[in-house]
Amino acid sequence: FKQWAHHEKLIYPLAEVVSLLAGEKDAGTKPMFRSGLFWTGFCIAAGILGWNYLATDGIITNIKPVKLETLWNTYVGSGALRGLGSTYFCVIFAVIGVSFLVPAKISFSLWFFEVLYMGLLLVMVWLGHGNDRWSLHNVGRSGLGAGAMMIFGCTILWTCRQYLLCVFKPGVLRGVPADEAKELRISSALFLGGSLALMLVLAYGFGANLFFVFIFYLIIMTMMIALVRAVAEGGVLGIQSSAGALGIMRTIFGMSGGWCAPALVAPLLVFNAVLFGAFRAFIAPMMANALKVREEFRMRRLYFHGAIWVGILVATLVSSVTLILLSYQYGADNLHAWLNTANGKGTFDGVKSWVETFGPGKVSERWWMLAGAFLMGGLLFGRQRFFGMPHPIGLLMIMNPNMFGYWGSILIGWGCKNVVSKYCSHEQYVSVRRFFIGLIIGHLVAVLFGWDPLKFHWG
Repeated sequence: FKQWAHHEKLIYPLAEVVSLLAGEKDAGTKPMFRSGLFWTGFCIAAGILGWNYLATDGIITNIKPVKLETLWNTYVGSGALRGLGSTYFCVIFAVIGVSFLVPAKISFSLWFFEVLYMGLLLVMVWLGHGNDRWSLHNVGRSGLGAGAMMIFGCTILWTCRQYLLCVFKPGVLRGVPADEAKELRISSALFLGGSLALMLVLAYGFGANLFFVFIFYLIIMTMMIALVRAVAEGGVLGIQSSAGALGIMRTIFGMSGGWCAPALVAPLLVFNAVLFGAFRAFIAPMMANALKVREEFRMRRLYFHGAIWVGILVATLVSSVTLILLSYQYGADNLHAWLNTANGKGTFDGVKSWVETFGPGKVSERWWMLAGAFLMGGLLFGRQRFFGMPHPIGLLMIMNPNMFGYWGSILIGWGCKNVVSKYCSHEQYVSVRRFFIGLIIGHLVAVLFGWDPLKFHWG
C-alpha cells in the first residue's frame, strides 16, 4: 500500500467513492447528499433498474423494460463479421460511474485492449478456428492474460520488495514514522511467516509435492498482486480469471514426467479455490481499498485493524448461519449449484481428471502465454521511454471474461470523462462527478433490493 499510495500516487477509485460520500465538502461546495446532480444520477440508475424489475417480473403488466443490453447477432449476421455475433454492449451504471472517476488513460486501456481482443477473435474465425466467441471458448484469452499477468505481477512484487521484506531490512524504513514502521514490520513478518506455514501444511499435512507447493504459491501471489493492483488502479468491479495457477503450471511443466506427475499436484486443486478464488475476487481488493480509506480519514491503527477483523468474523458467521438455514429450509441440493452440489463435485472431478490425465502442456497455450508475456514486457518497457504508450492494465484484464460485459460501459465513462475534462473547469468537474457517483450508489441500491440480478454483467 505504501508503495502504491505514496510513491506511485494511485487514486483507489472505489475507496474514493467511500471517501467522497463520508467525507467533507468538495472545494467548498454543498455536501454530496444535497447535490441535485447526485440525486439525478441516483434516480436514473435506480429508476431504470426498478422499472425493468417491475416489467420483467410481471409485477406491472403491459410495460416494457428499458433495453440495457444489445447483442450483435442481428447486426453482423453470417457475413465477414460473424465472429462478433456473440458480442454485446451493456449499459452498467456502476461501471460507467467508476470509469468516470479513474484517470482517462486507465479507462481507455481497459476498453481498448478488449476491442483489440475482439479483433483477434475475428481473425481466428476467419482462419477457421471457430464460428464465434463461444465456440472458441477462452482460446487466446487465458494464455495472453496469464503471460501478461505473470510479468505484470512480478514487476509489482519487485517494486514492493523492500516493504515485503522489511522485517529483515529495517533500514529501508528510515524516515518512516515509528508507528507506521512498526506496522510494516509486523505485516512483513506475518506475511512471510504465514506463507511459510501454509506451504508446509500443504506439503507435509496434505501430501502435495513441496516443489510444486512453492511454485503454486508463488504463482498465486504473483496473480493476486496483479489483480489487486487492477482494482486499486482501475476500479474494476468484478474479476474472474480464465487462467489459474494450476493451469499455468501445467502449461509450463506439462504432466508427462515422473517428477511432475499429476498425483503430485492434484492435492493442490482442492485448495485452489480457497487460496485464490474468493480471496482474489473480494477480500484482497477490499483490503487495499480499506487501507486507503483509513489513511484518508486518519483512523487509529488499532481501531482500524480491530474493525476489519470484527467485520470478517461477523460476515463469516452470518454467511455460515444463513447457508445452514437455507439448506435446511429448502434442501441443500436444491440451492444454487455453486453452493453445495456442482461446485463441490466439480472440484473433486477436477482432481480425478488431473490424476488421470498425462502428457505435456499444449504447445499452442505456451505460445499464447509467451505472446502475452512479451506484449506486457514491451508495454512496461515502452512506457518508460516513449510517450503515448497505452497503460498495461487493459492487457492484464484480457484474462478477465467480465470485461466482455464491462467494456461498453467503460467506453461510455471514458468518453464522458474526456468531454468534461476538456470543456469544464475544476469546479464544474467536481459538480459533474457527483452525477456519476449517484449512478454508482443508485445501482448499488437497486442490487440491494434485488432489482438487478446481475445476469448479463459477467461476460
